[in-house]
Amino acid sequence: MFVTAKDNALLEVWHYPFQGHEMAPLTHPTFHGSPVNGVVADQAANLLYVAIGAPASTVSVFTLPDLEFVKISTNRAWIWKMSPTWRC
Repeated sequence: MFVTAKDNALLEVWHYPFQGHEMAPLTHPTFHGSPVNGVVADQAANLLYVAIGAPASTVSVFTLPDLEFVKISTNRAWIWKMSPTWRC
């Protein structure tokens, strides 16, 4: 399970069963110290998309389950297609 607090620059990572299984939080230089605003897991592609508060319209992409950085995207058209809640 991935949890965003929207007031810090990290993404909490919890393994099932959740109680007592908190992993190290996911942080990355691409977050720029900005709050993590949302997350989408694409299980078919084994990718995790992390929306960053600033700069606006920024998404960092990581592999699943290893959480290795893949790329950063600031392409608004691509982000627009990802999720209605990420429309900037």
